[in-house]
Amino acid sequence: MKSILIILMLLSAYVYADLSTQDIENMVDKIYKKRTGITLGNISDIEDPFVRIEIEDNVTKVIAMTEIQFFLKGIMNNRAYINDKWYDINDIVSGYTLKHVGKKGIVLMRDNQIKKVLLRKETNADIITVEGR
Repeated sequence: MKSILIILMLLSAYVYADLSTQDIENMVDKIYKKRTGITLGNISDIEDPFVRIEIEDNVTKVIAMTEIQFFLKGIMNNRAYINDKWYDINDIVSGYTLKHVGKKGIVLMRDNQIKKVLLRKETNADIITVEGR
């Protein structure tokens, strides 16, 4: 059985080894060619990726997106204590949907954005353990 396996491996290596030395040299030459990147003049033409909000005469324009901070302080019975409030799975937390509650953290999702929030390590005085009977 082992000899058949070895023969098959050698045969597949022979069949799929179709690169010549010229092909390898061409690949190496492509790697060593100097690549052109973006010039400093083109950088000023790039659109700003950050969103901005400006308010003028009761008209609101977008200026900047702020990062929402989540503080996970506890997990119990598939519920999460986030920003001083308890949430169940599929609840909305600041525009994000709570998708998963694990032992050490949670997963929040909005559109195609996924945020993982882990429990912060606290002092032992803050941890309560209940022993079984």
